[in-house]
Amino acid sequence: MNVKKEESKRPVVSANSHGISIAIWNNTNKAGKDYQSISMNGSTKQPDGSYKNRTIFFPSDLENLYEAIGDLIEKAKEQKIQTGFVQK
Repeated sequence: MNVKKEESKRPVVSANSHGISIAIWNNTNKAGKDYQSISMNGSTKQPDGSYKNRTIFFPSDLENLYEAIGDLIEKAKEQKIQTGFVQK
């Protein structure tokens, strides 16, 4: 049996600020419709020097979240990715 290894999925656009990463991803649902989603995560340095990923943020993260989101919006607009709500 031949199993094809799936390519690693990469974000369409991403931004980082002081250990906080945010990215826009292309996806396809089960019905075959394409859509985009956003992921956010942070990393915290552990006492042993390793890093632990986290999806919970703290009030002290707000400035870095704001900076990362601003950078992501700029990069998305450069790639013509809609970043605002459009009423139909």
